[in-house]
Amino acid sequence: MNMVVTKWIGCVGLVGAAMAASLSGCGGSKNTNDNTGGSAAAAGGNSSSGGSATGSASGGSIAASGGSIAASGGSIAASGGSITASGGSIAASGGKSAGTGGTTAAPSTGYEVDADGAYVCRKGVPTEPNIAPGDNGSWGKATAVTGGTFTYQKSDAEKPTLDTATNPGGVNVTATVAVGAYTGWGLYFKDPDKCFNVSQYTGGIRMTIGGDLGGGQIFFQVQTNTNYPADTANNKGACIDPLQWNGGCANNTTSSLTIDATPTTIDIPWTDLAGGMPVATVDTTQLLGIQWQVTCSGSADCAVNVTISDVSFY
Repeated sequence: MNMVVTKWIGCVGLVGAAMAASLSGCGGSKNTNDNTGGSAAAAGGNSSSGGSATGSASGGSIAASGGSIAASGGSIAASGGSITASGGSIAASGGKSAGTGGTTAAPSTGYEVDADGAYVCRKGVPTEPNIAPGDNGSWGKATAVTGGTFTYQKSDAEKPTLDTATNPGGVNVTATVAVGAYTGWGLYFKDPDKCFNVSQYTGGIRMTIGGDLGGGQIFFQVQTNTNYPADTANNKGACIDPLQWNGGCANNTTSSLTIDATPTTIDIPWTDLAGGMPVATVDTTQLLGIQWQVTCSGSADCAVNVTISDVSFY
């Protein structure tokens, strides 16, 4: 699966090349190895196999400064990422740090990690519901949530193109999706909180959406810290599974949405988002981001042209 990540304009803005992998960063800038922003999810919210992902990392490695990371009565072992220390000792070969008989130190960024390597949600609380349009017509708002866009797709051929200039604060997404393939884009929430408690908004997500799916199906998904694979590069995720999206981690997703050609405001209740793993229902105290995905299951390629704006909690 292919993914690209960029930052929201202003506070955060859906930008270009990828809505970040191509919703760029919410869009598309530099590609490295980040899953910042989301899972490459297959139809219905499960992670897909057979695709590739690219993106830029935000958060970096787990680092300790000014002391040693040590377990009392045991050792700290890692597999899967990098752990560095200044002024102390560590045994690692890339990945989460797990203590045996001791506790795991928090990364230098200040994010708390439990003994299993799961990140603990900071639970920032937005003071207003709007996600887009935000400050200066961008996606994200300092008093609500800020972040970036990302995109993902089964192959480069399905990579979506994002236009955020025509309708500031909204996005027009175009892509050609092969039969049996998918394309997706979304918004990830960023520092200083990254993980938000939006439980004061008891309804769900509201948006204005419309366009042509070319015979495809569109799904809306929510990323929660509980269902997101532990990600040391981006300091988030509490789903501990070596297979990650191909195993026991999955976003909550809607069934296929029906959209009109002319953009129309729709409400998606939290209760319509199901199928998450390991937690089946949406934990609104631990939101990491939101995303949309189009799959093509007909007899011909699907030409997608969708516009989204006015996204908010309600």
